[in-house]
Amino acid sequence: MRLLPRRAAPQLIFLLILALLVAQGVTLWILANEGRGALREAGMSGLLHRIANAYTVLELSRPAVRPQVMEALSSPRVIMTVDGDAVLPRDLTGDISAWLTHELRIPAERVRSELTPPSEHCPVVEGDEHIEDHPRPRHRDDDERPPLRSLQDYWHTHPHSAECAPSLRVALALPGGGWFNVQALPPRPGLWWVKAGMISLSTTAAILLLTVALAIRRLLRPMRDLSQAAERFGRGEIEPVRERGPLDIREVIHAFNEMQERVSRAIDDRSRLLASLSHDLRTPITSMRLRVELLPDSEDKEKLLDSLSEMAALAEQTLDFVRGSSHEKSRRLDLDALLDSLCSDFADAGAKVGYRGPGRCLVDVRGDALKRALRNLIDNALKYGEQADVMLLPRNRQLVIEIADRGPGIAEGDRERVFEPFVRLEGSRSRETGGAGLGMAIARTLIRQMGGEITLLNRPSGPGLLVRVTLPATEVNA
Repeated sequence: MRLLPRRAAPQLIFLLILALLVAQGVTLWILANEGRGALREAGMSGLLHRIANAYTVLELSRPAVRPQVMEALSSPRVIMTVDGDAVLPRDLTGDISAWLTHELRIPAERVRSELTPPSEHCPVVEGDEHIEDHPRPRHRDDDERPPLRSLQDYWHTHPHSAECAPSLRVALALPGGGWFNVQALPPRPGLWWVKAGMISLSTTAAILLLTVALAIRRLLRPMRDLSQAAERFGRGEIEPVRERGPLDIREVIHAFNEMQERVSRAIDDRSRLLASLSHDLRTPITSMRLRVELLPDSEDKEKLLDSLSEMAALAEQTLDFVRGSSHEKSRRLDLDALLDSLCSDFADAGAKVGYRGPGRCLVDVRGDALKRALRNLIDNALKYGEQADVMLLPRNRQLVIEIADRGPGIAEGDRERVFEPFVRLEGSRSRETGGAGLGMAIARTLIRQMGGEITLLNRPSGPGLLVRVTLPATEVNA
């Protein structure tokens, strides 16, 4: 099973998403632990300030209105009362009592506090949005629980008790007599900050991914242009690539363009040299033919004329093989019509040629080169197999041309050797039966220049050879 995509851009985006998920997961985990502890401490600090402020209000209030004041200051989570007795028999939490003593500036013996762990099932206190799974304050007759020295000690001892905060009881002696009793649940940290953090991180990740995706697309677009230009260059089409993108990519494109230019100059120089050589060869051969024609008729004269004709044909075929059709540009043509025309020409000359095609089939190829290669293949099929059955088969992004004959076929060990220049599997040296041994070599050279390939197979139905030509299909309309 392949996890990573095949192309570079999806791979980079996939790895970036994976890294972001891991990084954000670690960040959220750290925020969850640090933020929850900070919010718990802040909640307890706010509760103690609320108790201190309520005590100050009681000191300034008349005894007759104190019950109404306590009722106004109480809530479902903080129950404040003024009683004759303290809710606690003694002080059980020294640091909280010390804080209240310092804040209210009253004697330490007038302050009592107790911080108790929650009950096992965390009963629900009604009337508060964050009170689910919280304990109710204990009354005097509740079961005694081991006291804790401080709020920090409790949370250190119970690191996973965020949903069940401890309960707090405070008893403060009033100046005129009586006790100010408080039974409270510190507020549980809500999840709003986690949601806000996730939204913030998700927004940041989305913006980062979009930016990186656009940047990767911009960086890889020149590489895609370079890949397409290299593919065209392999087919003999030389076209400069626009130099864009980062400096290192521009340097690669510049080097590729220079290579194309050098190869193009070398091909042009070779073509001019071969054209001059072709002209120079024709001139002496023509002169020799004229001189031989002036000789009296004899058997030697006929042999000399045959030799000169063979030399001329061999020179032309050799030049065709070396030169190919490298200067021809690709153009849009109907491959079905091209094959039908070729087969009709052979049929008009009396050859047994049949053709089947899908109909209109448009493709960008070098028409003259393809026509020359297919003519050589059909001619070989007729020469060695006496009959040629041609068929065009569009398949996905390829075009397959099959040429089948009814000859003896080619042994598997000779199927690659037959494409070598001047190799003739036919035993005689006659030009009428064996040729110069360049037909298949020229055909494969031309087909490969267009990005295609030639394969030799046994004919599936009966004796004979099946020549399969595969071409890349730029557009197929059947």
